[in-house]
Amino acid sequence: MPEPGPFDLAVVLPLSHDHGFAEACLAGWDAQSHPRSRIQVVAIVEADEAAGAATRLRPLLRPWDLWLPVADDNDAVLYDRGARAAEAPVLLFSEAHCVPLPGAAAAAVKALAGGAAEAFSLRSGYLPTTAFGRRQIELEIAWYRSLGEGHWRSVSLRGLAVRRDRYVELGGFRAEHEHFCEMALGAALHRGGHRIVYSDEVLVLHGNAPTTAELGQALRSCARGQWRWREEMERQAPGLASELFGPLTRSGRIAGMLARRGWADGGRGAVLNDILNVIVRRLSALRLASAGLACEALVGAGPLGRWAYRAYWRAGFDHGILEAATAAPYSPRTRQARPSTHERAAGELEAAGTVASGAGSVP
Repeated sequence: MPEPGPFDLAVVLPLSHDHGFAEACLAGWDAQSHPRSRIQVVAIVEADEAAGAATRLRPLLRPWDLWLPVADDNDAVLYDRGARAAEAPVLLFSEAHCVPLPGAAAAAVKALAGGAAEAFSLRSGYLPTTAFGRRQIELEIAWYRSLGEGHWRSVSLRGLAVRRDRYVELGGFRAEHEHFCEMALGAALHRGGHRIVYSDEVLVLHGNAPTTAELGQALRSCARGQWRWREEMERQAPGLASELFGPLTRSGRIAGMLARRGWADGGRGAVLNDILNVIVRRLSALRLASAGLACEALVGAGPLGRWAYRAYWRAGFDHGILEAATAAPYSPRTRQARPSTHERAAGELEAAGTVASGAGSVP
């Protein structure tokens, strides 16, 4: 076996939500045209799933790869922990339900060589999927077409390479942005004038979410993160969030308005505010559940299925907006000290205490 390093590229790869593609994903990184000894895979696993994942997936890693259990299920935390543990100058963020084509790593290394660009977005295609997954393809094709070629909002965790020093300088992925974290980073790159380049050819194949439950979880997380990011942008300059990302959907604006009614602090006003928050969130949850049932029943039914899928998408996103807007200010659920040594595929992690949290497209 060749000796590893120095690494040119670290693939930062949470193994949760793999939709059954994790083995093919890891095999794809083994089959790169770029020397595997110069690629480090940082496999991040949610601590609750670590034992099962270790039996199934850890033997597929190389001795120089990293195996990193993290006591959190927040996507931004998982990615940020992996990024900061990586030992390469270029970070390539991807997903366990994405299978890279053989030229993916080489294209990323080449695109970021010499410092002419700070980030590289890998174009994605699709793995064979179900009627439910095909609806996602239809929706995404229309969305990407509306953006136009080379728009910074087309970056995705399916395949996004960033120079590690720039990632750290910009603060990395932040826990409060959840599954919106790559969009928040893309906005920071865009606002800072840092060049993002894009692949002309497909370099990764994406496995779409197979169920309404998994899609809904991602939509809600993305919406919660977007709401918090929008509030940050608005504090910097009114209207900045809409200028960068466009306005919220009409239903999203209504959700936000309901959540920010402005009842008086303290006393009966605060009590009424809390009661109405509960009512609004329960109504929204009922809407989401109903939309999910309709989507599952109708998804293959031509135009009606397309309508049901979009209705579920909107309901999931709007519910996430409500969850963030009616909640207390975000604080990480768990904290854990950074390990004193990284756990490698060939060795055991030396635990250092409890996980330090870091600072869109959907599965």
